[in-house]
Amino acid sequence: MTLNWNSPTPRASIPTPQPTDTADGTGLGRIERGAGRVMVSEKAMINAQADVNQLLPLKYQWAWEKYLAGCNNHWMPTEVAMQADIALWKSASGLTDDERLMVSRNLGFFATSESLVANNIVLAIYRHLTNPECRQYLLRQAFEEAIHCYAEGTEILTDSGFTDFRDLKSGDRVAQYTPEGTVEFTVPDQIIKDRYVGEMYRIANDSKYISCVTPHHRCVYRDVRQGNAIRIKTASEVSFHNHQIPVAGIKQTGRTQLTALERFRIAVQADGQLATGPTCSGRIKGTMPARFCLRKPRKKERLNKLLQELKLKFTATDRPNSTETVYYIPVPVDWNVTKDFNWVCLGDVSSRWADEFIAETAHWDGYTRTNKAIVYTSANKDCIDKLQAVAHIAGRRCGIYPVNGDKTHSQAWQAYVCMDRKDFVSGRSIQKTAYQYDGYVYCVGVPSGMVVTRFEDCVTVSGNTHTFQYICESLGLDEGELFNMYREIPSITDKAAWALQYTQTFANPDFQTGTPAADQAFLRDLIAFYVIFEGMWFYTGFAQILSLGRRNKMIGVAEMYQYILRDESVHLNFGIDVINQIKIENPHLWTPDFQREVRQMFLEACELEIGYSRDTMPNGFLGLNAQQCETYMHFIVNRRCQQLGMAPLFPQPANPFPWMSEIIDLQKEKNFFETRVTDYKTGGSLDWD
Repeated sequence: MTLNWNSPTPRASIPTPQPTDTADGTGLGRIERGAGRVMVSEKAMINAQADVNQLLPLKYQWAWEKYLAGCNNHWMPTEVAMQADIALWKSASGLTDDERLMVSRNLGFFATSESLVANNIVLAIYRHLTNPECRQYLLRQAFEEAIHCYAEGTEILTDSGFTDFRDLKSGDRVAQYTPEGTVEFTVPDQIIKDRYVGEMYRIANDSKYISCVTPHHRCVYRDVRQGNAIRIKTASEVSFHNHQIPVAGIKQTGRTQLTALERFRIAVQADGQLATGPTCSGRIKGTMPARFCLRKPRKKERLNKLLQELKLKFTATDRPNSTETVYYIPVPVDWNVTKDFNWVCLGDVSSRWADEFIAETAHWDGYTRTNKAIVYTSANKDCIDKLQAVAHIAGRRCGIYPVNGDKTHSQAWQAYVCMDRKDFVSGRSIQKTAYQYDGYVYCVGVPSGMVVTRFEDCVTVSGNTHTFQYICESLGLDEGELFNMYREIPSITDKAAWALQYTQTFANPDFQTGTPAADQAFLRDLIAFYVIFEGMWFYTGFAQILSLGRRNKMIGVAEMYQYILRDESVHLNFGIDVINQIKIENPHLWTPDFQREVRQMFLEACELEIGYSRDTMPNGFLGLNAQQCETYMHFIVNRRCQQLGMAPLFPQPANPFPWMSEIIDLQKEKNFFETRVTDYKTGGSLDWD
């Protein structure tokens, strides 16, 4: 897919390669004095022995030509006029219900597939292809996919608190932010880690960095001039002046009330002492002793009330000549009472619960200022971090500041919580600077495209957008509905689930080519994504939108799809050339059994796509219906079989959409005075076979 918010020079999207046999661990290959010049014959698609850094002399001229074609074909969605589409979409009689259903579900599929392609192919294939001219093209495709990542040290909000991207595990639930200002936890569809060398942007607030991201990364802000509507721009383009930067959201689901036991746990963390040692483990009596020494009447009153609610037996002794009262409390071991807040699961609670948690912690280890802000102090940084995480699902900004220790007090931290629901920072204080970076970058994929992150204790909402975000924003579509269709529409869910089977090779950081089994696994995944995902599944969607454009409907969206189709055709042809070249250089991989497996993959994918066409067009509309799309898919599958040197799977059907071939295959000419600048950025003659 094409992510087109970028400048035409892909200098910053440079993931560092990690080839197998020629690697020294950095992915750059070994450079040895006197090793001799690289001969063309030494170059190979996979497992090459040649220096991967030496581009010339070229071995695969077709790869270099596709790289040049990709550079010539640069375009941006913001160049496409959307006024007519907006008017048509808002008009009650502009589109039929069937046409609206098709458009929305079409966008829902492409919105998710864009991330799947970018994260599971571009970043991962680069590591294993050992030919430099092919890597040069992949850099271009990575640029078109607009890889968006965070620098090392960035944390993402999970249901257990802020977690360093480096520690994120498969199955962890992360916080996604929605355009409505809510927060919900979801398992990301991708977790990205890749080497990156190039330009990064530091985004700072009052000299404190709130994020460090790649130039293509999507920065989220609210436009105060447009009713605080969510806007997203790349880090290289964005200007935050006179805007608001969201940092928190309201979590609407989950428990609403803090229990007495949870309040007691907070009290223990703040002022309680838990006895340690083998005799205090509770293995015999089932309880462990907790001790409080309290002077302040409000704390004594609160503890007495909690003990009564929990029906705990205790002793309270007033010390002579002192206002201090000592409490001794046997606490059941299974109550999980500790000196931290690890028991808090953000995914189980709502913003109302979070507000009660903040107030309770302030009662024990904090205070309320005259401006109603709450200040919480603790020497336990983990507790400070958890409070900040809780505040940011309550829709409240929370900053962390160190408190220097002295002879009697150790290092401590303060959390400052704005209780007026000030869930943003002013863009006027935001500064952006570019710098050079050499290291790993990280990201995740979530349906809304926006996540809650933290860098150097500063929280912000950041995310990614692309062509479909631009369309969605222009038409005023429900972004939450659109970007969640892959979980809610069965046919889109089935396609995503099928595709994820073939990400295991790419997603495994320990995977290496070099054995027949590994090389075959790599080839299988290449076929799944280049030939099936980009070469089969996208074409029904293209036909649907372009058919509307042929009837002068949704002409702006159709124009963008035409540019995307052109880009995808280059991606497809590059992938097929790579696959065929691997077959030539490694004929032992292309066994009869493997070919049967590939044909079965085609059949399964074809059935899923037919189901998708029925789901998106249950009744059809003028010029297009699900039966035609089924015939078209049979035609496309046969063509892909032919391109891989296999016999067709279906009796040769006629192409039901000959006009699609015209769009794909012909280089149309337009009257200069009727053509926009975009058409003259498409230079170069492309080979579509």
